[in-house]
Amino acid sequence: HSYLDYSFSHPTSFKNSIPFSQFHHLLHICSNDATFQNSAVDMSLFFLNHWFPPTMVVKRVRPISHTSALTPSPPSQNQDRVPLALTFHPTSLLVQRIILPQFRQLLLDDTNKHNFPSLLLLAFRRNHSLRDIQVHSSITLPMAQSHAITEGVTPAP
Repeated sequence: HSYLDYSFSHPTSFKNSIPFSQFHHLLHICSNDATFQNSAVDMSLFFLNHWFPPTMVVKRVRPISHTSALTPSPPSQNQDRVPLALTFHPTSLLVQRIILPQFRQLLLDDTNKHNFPSLLLLAFRRNHSLRDIQVHSSITLPMAQSHAITEGVTPAP
């Protein structure tokens, strides 16, 4: 497994969702409850070794039936919320603490209430990495070289 350590700089909600999603996935692939419980103990130890809080790991291993695990969840209630996408940094949470209370004041104002029917939906995106630059880069060749390559001729040095 290559899950991140809990101490890494990622949104808390993101880190807290990892054990839940992994235990839920484990429940889908286990054929019976005894197999799930044995595998859940191994997975719990793994998360604890990666600095996940014990309360977060234990809370996610809860009795749930296979039928309820396979039942689709209801649609999200966030359909009409306007997303505020920020590049994640630990200080981004400070921005959230400043913007959301001010935005609530706008919602209370009768002249602005129709512009934004509900609160902002705070979303985080990851910052660009070296991998992004390498994968999405291109090399521009001089005209003579690019013509020679398409014709199958090796250009002279």
